[in-house]
Amino acid sequence: MLRKISILIEKFWSNYFPSRQLLIKTGSDTKFFTLSSSTQAIIIFAVFIFVGWSLFSSLIFTFKALNLGGKEDYFARSNVNYEDRIEQISDEKYSYFQRVKDAEAKLREALEAIEDFQVEITKAQIREEELQSGILILQELIKQTKNNNFAGLEEQKNRLNNVAGLQQENTINTLPRISILMSLLEETVKERDDIKAKLVKALKKVDQLSYEADLSQQNNEQIFRQIEEALVISVKPLEKMFKSVGLDLNSILNVIRNTYSGYGGPNLPISKLPIDSLTNNEKLAAKMVDQILELGAWRIAVQKIPFAHPLNETFQYTSGFGPRWGTMHYGTDMAAKHGSAILATADGVINFAGWEKGYGKLIKIKHDFGYETRYAHLSKISVSVGQKISQGDRIGKMGNTGRSTGTHLHYEIRRNGKPINPMKYIRARQNVF
Repeated sequence: MLRKISILIEKFWSNYFPSRQLLIKTGSDTKFFTLSSSTQAIIIFAVFIFVGWSLFSSLIFTFKALNLGGKEDYFARSNVNYEDRIEQISDEKYSYFQRVKDAEAKLREALEAIEDFQVEITKAQIREEELQSGILILQELIKQTKNNNFAGLEEQKNRLNNVAGLQQENTINTLPRISILMSLLEETVKERDDIKAKLVKALKKVDQLSYEADLSQQNNEQIFRQIEEALVISVKPLEKMFKSVGLDLNSILNVIRNTYSGYGGPNLPISKLPIDSLTNNEKLAAKMVDQILELGAWRIAVQKIPFAHPLNETFQYTSGFGPRWGTMHYGTDMAAKHGSAILATADGVINFAGWEKGYGKLIKIKHDFGYETRYAHLSKISVSVGQKISQGDRIGKMGNTGRSTGTHLHYEIRRNGKPINPMKYIRARQNVF
């Protein structure tokens, strides 16, 4: 059976791949080479293996590029969402602060109204005391008038025969006077009752205003608690990112606080007032303002340190930081299509933009805290020396200049002149966003 199969294979090769002779003539010399069927089979098999491996490698490269590109797009969207969230929190804090100020204004108006009511109450009490004194005086006067009248009547009884006409005249004159006093007394009592009614109404108004003030205080405290929780949630990932690259957080934030008078938010001078002169709501608002300013300092720090990625397109890492071919490779290489936009990874100033041996077209950016970033092998430089750059600005295009074997970006990070692995900073940001 095996012999038959072997015969069939030999027959197949002899029919389709017969032995061939190659003649190579150089001048007067002619050489002959014979390619047997087995030799031709080996050559064809090798060609198939090479073509298959090339197709397989291309598919793997394309898959990785698409996968990495998708991740970078996701990280970019996450970064934008985070920036939008910070803006939203700042806007919400400013809105809450305005609501607190409005509530404080209403509370002050209520307190002023209470003070006015208290003044009216005091006046009413004084008026009531005066009326009470007037009532007592009128009652005493009526009593005296009656006593005098009765005393006169008793005296006149003994002299009735002599002074009857005079007694009758006294009685007629006294009765109208008593009537006037009684009328005045009734008016005084009515006025006193009106004052008491106004006093009761004013006290009810005071109770209502006090209740509204307490309710406003509770609402404001709840709002401030929610703001504080949101700020804590926003800061924790940033702390993790800075610690992962070994940065001294306090020193960086102190520099930012001393360098920048404002962090990009609303003007909130309340936090600068003496704490003893503030109400409870104003104390809470001052605390929130300090935390908002602290978040602004964190945001500036993220922009000042090269955490961002220099590419926002589909790319592939081709060479990392460290020893390579017997020499030290001080950066990270990233390959993408020719002309891809190169982005600044942090705020800074261009201190070199031109040609440098080995690097080709090169851009150097000086950043705060001793950092410098380098972007090499560019096809185009879009900035000039001395130009201020913000994180994410386009500074050039990817190319193949200098000592380069293909289109790629050579990206370096240095601090105080010492090269640092860029992937340490890139991964720190990706782990947060």
